[in-house]
Amino acid sequence: MRRLVPLLFLVLALPAAAQRSGEYLGRRIAETMHWKGAEWLLRETREREENVQLLLDELGIEPGMTVCDLGAGVGVHALPMAKMVGPGGRILAVDIQHEMLDRLITRAKEAGVENVVPILGDVDDPKLEPGSCDLILLVDTYHELSEPEVMLERVRQALKPDGRIALVEFRAEDPEVPIKPQHKMTREQMLFELGVNGFDLVREFKGLPWQHLMFFGDREAVDAPLEPIGPLPSPRQLAWHELEYYAFVHFNMNTFTDVEWGEGREDPTTFHPTALDCRQWARVARDAGMTGIILTAKHHDGFCLWPSAYTEHDVESSGWRGGEGDVLRDLSEACREFGLKLGVYLSPWDRNNPLYGDSPRYNDYFKKQLTEVLTGYGEVFEVWFDGACGEGPNGKRQVYDWPGFVATVREHQPDAVIFSDAGPDVRWVGNERGYANETCWSMLRRDEFEPGTPRYAELTSGHEDGTHWLPAECDVSIRPGWYYHSDQDDDVKTLEQLLDIWHGSVGRNGSLLLNLPVDRRGLVHENDAARLMELRRALDAIYDVDLAAGAEAYADDWRGEMRAALVVDDDDATYWAARDERTAATLLLDLTEAKAFDRVVLQEPIALGQRVRAFRVEARVRKQWKPIAEGTTIGRKRILITPRVEADLVRIRITDARAAPAIASVELYAAPE
Repeated sequence: MRRLVPLLFLVLALPAAAQRSGEYLGRRIAETMHWKGAEWLLRETREREENVQLLLDELGIEPGMTVCDLGAGVGVHALPMAKMVGPGGRILAVDIQHEMLDRLITRAKEAGVENVVPILGDVDDPKLEPGSCDLILLVDTYHELSEPEVMLERVRQALKPDGRIALVEFRAEDPEVPIKPQHKMTREQMLFELGVNGFDLVREFKGLPWQHLMFFGDREAVDAPLEPIGPLPSPRQLAWHELEYYAFVHFNMNTFTDVEWGEGREDPTTFHPTALDCRQWARVARDAGMTGIILTAKHHDGFCLWPSAYTEHDVESSGWRGGEGDVLRDLSEACREFGLKLGVYLSPWDRNNPLYGDSPRYNDYFKKQLTEVLTGYGEVFEVWFDGACGEGPNGKRQVYDWPGFVATVREHQPDAVIFSDAGPDVRWVGNERGYANETCWSMLRRDEFEPGTPRYAELTSGHEDGTHWLPAECDVSIRPGWYYHSDQDDDVKTLEQLLDIWHGSVGRNGSLLLNLPVDRRGLVHENDAARLMELRRALDAIYDVDLAAGAEAYADDWRGEMRAALVVDDDDATYWAARDERTAATLLLDLTEAKAFDRVVLQEPIALGQRVRAFRVEARVRKQWKPIAEGTTIGRKRILITPRVEADLVRIRITDARAAPAIASVELYAAPE
């Protein structure tokens, strides 16, 4: 072996035949072995090193077949195959060097072989007749093709409908194989390159001493649509997913009593904002990039921010604006003016109402109030329920009529999503820190939960085997408290904290509900507004330029027209998808030049269900592949913060999925240094 290694390296370094060298899908294209190296092809040790006879036995050649030896050289394989196909068959011996073919013809005559047809091909055309070949054999040839994409298409055209490619390449995985690295290939790279070009592995033989032997067949286009995998989102849930980031406004009686939970015994006149301006709230929210505002229209103390016909614990009794004030109306008009969605929080716990604890009577009362806020203020995008519950004046614990509450919302606002620990449309993320888990399914075994559930820890991840689509909403306050407290004016979350929350919510398949504690004036405080604008500028700076735009995208599998290019087409409604039998697949982005990035954003087409269980991301840096991120779920959006790399190729490997994987978009971004 010690004497053999220098010989192999020397021969493969001989002057190359004329061709264009370069790269293909991250692999260096080797130069074609020059005809002056022909003697190496006939070396005495070849049978021991490559077991040529075993290779021929595994090809499955039958009499009468037409076999192409592509890159035939001097005929080491072509001549014995000619005897295997017999007088009724043909061997098409293709090479791009006439000197090789001349030597082959001489050897064929000496051996008395007459059914070998020499063909002088080009680097981009083997000169084969369409539909002529049962088998096309490439022995240590594919890695030298300077135009692999074009040649594989020509090969496809030359194959009969059930024809096969037999690809033989030295194993790059084995350092003991004494061949120069550029003349070896890994099994993974062979699968990927043939897959990208529409060929599937149909058989593999692993018994050769130094080489892979893999058989590929032409993949038939699969035009059938991608079948959904349930549970699936409803139209109202899909619309909610698009909103992504919106404001919670805790503003009510507690703002003026300086507590978080009121007792319901407050004097209504305590509520007295001096400069309430809902247009300011809406302007701040819009400028911050938010899409809506959810208002605490009634908290646990029972005070109503609209003039309710069913209680005197409301703004009408407060004397504010002479009893003519209506915060909910002001906000609904401001949201319409500034292009925002309106949502309402209505606490079912009411510590002021004497009916509370008399379950049937109070439930009827609550439905009437719910009807008021859902019928008098225009379209509502979300109704927010928490599970807070207590005893009424009668000493009995209230039993809520959740089915009745849901039915009331459905009757008056059929497009609104309903939030609670158990949905039915949107679930709590299980904490008030604004974070979903790294693994975050949009599904939940919903019937096992109810508002106020003690199993809140499960809500942070959801359930892969969930029975209902119930995505996570991540709520957190910009300050320590939910309501305004003047001693927290300097405790607004930092930009770094808010960015971390953004990536832990929006970036983990959730939506971010960021609370703004409106102050006693009735305004979003200056400190809060300034930090929101700082966050907006930071997000804009990071996510302004998609570095994947314009990239060439490839996949090792696809169905019909659902090709890899659709992940970089700037249209989230289109998607790449693999075929039904695949639960793993690979996407490759060729950026054409090295680009620096530290954010990878992935999206699934969630209208067809959430699929991906596991994935990893790799980048090619200075010709070397480097793992930069891995994860489990993707869903609506997954943002991965990676080490900053400067790469020209990016590979996304879906390693496990519930069904055929599908990706709507792949984006790359760089945070300002």
